[in-house]
This record gives sequence, C-alpha cells and structure tokens, in this order.
Amino acid sequence: MAMDSGVHIPVMLKEVLDYLNLKKEGIYIDCTFGKGEEYLKEMGVQEIDGILFDLGLSSDQLAEERRGFSYRLNSPLDMRISEETKLRAEEIINNYPCEKLADIFYHYGEERKARAIARKICY
Repeated sequence: MAMDSGVHIPVMLKEVLDYLNLKKEGIYIDCTFGKGEEYLKEMGVQEIDGILFDLGLSSDQLAEERRGFSYRLNSPLDMRISEETKLRAEEIINNYPCEKLADIFYHYGEERKARAIARKICY
C-alpha cells in the first residue's frame, strides 16, 4: 500500500478486484486506512456486502527512519502507525512500570517471555 499525504492509494486494485467474488450492485468498503465507518454514515449506507482489511504495516512506514520502526537504524523510538497519535513508544518504554510493559508485550505482542523482556528493560 502506498501513502500520500494520508490518502490511501491501492497498489494491487486490479488483483484484489479480480480475486474477490463481487456482486454487480454490491456495496463494499476498504477499511485499510480506517475511515470506512465514517463514509458509510455519511452516505446513509446501512448494509454492506463485503469488507476488505489490510492490517499490516506498510513498507513506507517501516522504511521511513523518523517513524522509528526499525531496529537497524539509529532513530528515536516512535513506532506510531498514525502520526496523529500523541503517545510514542519511547515514552511508553521509559515511563511505564515494568508490570504494565509486560502486560503490553503479552497481550498485544503475544510474547510468552513478556515478563523477562520487561524486566530486562526496567532493571
């Protein structure tokens, strides 16, 4: 997926449309950028026939040094998927209690060694 000023630009549109089993008069929503619900409300749509989600990070986000996703680059630990989000990973790592870090690693990262990793960071 390519991003340009916050606007989602589909890069595999033809392939996705060829793969999906679309109804000619169906209503579909692309939730890749998270604005789908707003558009449905604005258009008065109450039922949809399908939803397409892209739940991964984009290569643009990973490659941009200032975004702080890479462990290979010497950049601030940011890791915000949306730059509108105020809280950065650096603030979490440096200020959250060890127990809360462990919970984050376990619940969101499904990391079995969450407690040990959190202890290494905290102590």
